[in-house]
Amino acid sequence: MLPLSDVIHLAITGVAQGCAYGLIALGFVLIYKATEVVNFAHGEFMMLGAFAVLMLSEALGWGFWPSFLVGCLSIAVVGYIVDAQIMRRIIGESQASIFILTVAFGFIFRALAGMAFGWNARFAAATARSTSAAEPRLIRPQTSSVAGLMTSNGFGVTGSTHLPSM
Repeated sequence: MLPLSDVIHLAITGVAQGCAYGLIALGFVLIYKATEVVNFAHGEFMMLGAFAVLMLSEALGWGFWPSFLVGCLSIAVVGYIVDAQIMRRIIGESQASIFILTVAFGFIFRALAGMAFGWNARFAAATARSTSAAEPRLIRPQTSSVAGLMTSNGFGVTGSTHLPSM
């Protein structure tokens, strides 16, 4: 039988991941209702937001919250540019064209992230739960960082929906 601390940790992690999946689904619905386009690059937009926060917090040494705020803004700008410059021009074309374009964005974003950050798993500094300070841990979703990263990605997703023209 698992110790109570492990059960609590697993429950909190499960709720955090469930919330993340809920936000992903909400993003799909929001994009579809606003644009009537199923965006198959949705996950890649989320990945870009997560990598933006990771890069700012680790590579530049910023704290999590400044990285989070700048990551939110940066992925919202990327989403807006993709929508304003590319997606609005193809809306009204066949669904196959839109499907191919959003899948192509997925491939492009994944390739750019792989070239910029590498293709292997990333390691973070040892956490407080580590048995050794020298033991690296795979980056695992923790309760506060999952909420932060998913919120930053939500800004990117909403940035890629139709915005009123000015």
